[in-house]
Amino acid sequence: MKAVASLVFGIVCAVGAGIVGISAASAVMSNPEGQHLTTLSEPDLWTSEPVRIDVAKQQYERVEAVYSSYVTDHAGARIATKTPVERSLEADSVQEKVATAAAHRDWCVQRYRSYDEAENTYRSFSGETRTCVSPFAPPSAVAQSADEDRATANVAWCAARYRSYRAKDNTYQPFDGPRRACVPSARQEIAAN
Repeated sequence: MKAVASLVFGIVCAVGAGIVGISAASAVMSNPEGQHLTTLSEPDLWTSEPVRIDVAKQQYERVEAVYSSYVTDHAGARIATKTPVERSLEADSVQEKVATAAAHRDWCVQRYRSYDEAENTYRSFSGETRTCVSPFAPPSAVAQSADEDRATANVAWCAARYRSYRAKDNTYQPFDGPRRACVPSARQEIAAN
């Protein structure tokens, strides 16, 4: 019986001490004399009605813009120390290339949400990273993209076929003898084309 009484007494004392502490903290915090809020006289930042702003009364600090060299240094800015005739011909070709590259980029950005301009790739629905080929891309990029797609298909076929396949040197370890080069079957190559 003494144990139960001492347990109840301990619980009552703990709850009483908690209530006294909370009431003391709320009394101290509700004292407005210690608080000096300087922004109470200013209008609200978010209002329910449109409010005219006086720019002269605002005390905002303006930070200078920082420009990336990746964006501002384009190929046209690197032409130097050429004769005027060569410079104009080269500048025209550079301007054409820049215009073609911009059209290619715009087409890829509009077509693929996951387009990465730095790598000229996008992520397909199956999770593969593919090269973006637009109607504005140079023919060499289209051929290179087809070669990359064929190589990716060959690597995928070899990796699925041989457990010991290494993509960096395109070899696998057969059960007997040294490592051999992986050559995809003719059916797989026809399917890739």
